[in-house]
Amino acid sequence: TPTGPKNVLNQDSQYTLTAIEFGEIGSYADPSAGELKKTIELLKGTERPLLVVFIHGWLNNATSGNVGDFKGFLSRLAQSKQVVDHHYNVFGVYFAWPGKSLDVPCLEYLSFWNRKQAAERIASNGDCLDAIEQLSQTARLHLPYAYVFLIGHSFGGLILERTVEHTLRTLQGQKNVKPPWDLALMLNPASDSILTRQLVGDLQSLYTYSPDPVPGDILHFGGQFKPNSGGDPIPESQPTVVELQSDN
Repeated sequence: TPTGPKNVLNQDSQYTLTAIEFGEIGSYADPSAGELKKTIELLKGTERPLLVVFIHGWLNNATSGNVGDFKGFLSRLAQSKQVVDHHYNVFGVYFAWPGKSLDVPCLEYLSFWNRKQAAERIASNGDCLDAIEQLSQTARLHLPYAYVFLIGHSFGGLILERTVEHTLRTLQGQKNVKPPWDLALMLNPASDSILTRQLVGDLQSLYTYSPDPVPGDILHFGGQFKPNSGGDPIPESQPTVVELQSDN
């Protein structure tokens, strides 16, 4: 049930959902609306937050059917056994952008390259990166009872992939390396292969793989990725970056 600020799409006992909208040139669609600030205020007051940030893809926007799809996902997540048993509170943030510029059947598919350019502008603009980092840091104020899950689909995957790559690059040379998220999931990212190679290169310079399992890892399988500059290892069974690409 929508309550409070206009960007709050749902706030009940099951889950909270807010929206942050970005415009054509890559910055906030309405900077005066303070959507990020309002979202952070709500997130600060959420105990045991399971933060889920979703960046939609092509042919979607702030009012498309993807909003309903994300609501359904958050509802199912909130009812899952793991979330219920650990008393997490699901907090979703829908990153909206003009991924749909034409509303004419068939002709809308001609917008592919134009919308890809819009996604690239958002990916290169500091507002989106800053919003993800601020939200992640706010959720982690509740550690150890917090989890940060980032999802990007299609051109949203492109935006997320660039955000992840930029963040990993800033971590180079630091001690106790730990990304500001727990899992970044890119689904069919409509990005160039060179970006993926850069992402893999950044991960390889930050971590070294060991086949030995992490002591005390509750999943008890797989090896671990040890930070080259020291710090806590990442279990192979609990990856921090996942990219899934389907065959067409």
